[in-house]
Amino acid sequence: MSGGATRNEAESTVVRALALAAAFAFGTSAALHLTRPGRMAGWAAWTRSDHYQREIAIFDAVHALGLLRLAREPEDAGYLQLVSLTGLLLGLNHHYARRRGDTGPLLNPLAAWGNTAASSAGLVLAARMRRR
Repeated sequence: MSGGATRNEAESTVVRALALAAAFAFGTSAALHLTRPGRMAGWAAWTRSDHYQREIAIFDAVHALGLLRLAREPEDAGYLQLVSLTGLLLGLNHHYARRRGDTGPLLNPLAAWGNTAASSAGLVLAARMRRR
């Protein structure tokens, strides 16, 4: 096996692992926003509108399903790029909200940094996959 093939397999393993972890996070978030909208709004310091919380649940559920697909087919650079860019924008939005004084519990900054870091890694992997 060549070094390139081994590197591609390692990248695929990383993409699968990140996709499964992110699918779990998005799926859990979707379920909680759908079943506990008031609690999630309070936890994240967001609006208490059930309608808004359902929109978040729909967004999260779609991404969870796409990420499960990505875990099965880790060579889908386009979807990896899409979900990574979405996560990066969500992370940057968290950072912006916190800088504007929108405070929440400890997990808000952790989510902001986690989204930003994982999404940046996903964008790098997607770019490497496209160059092959």
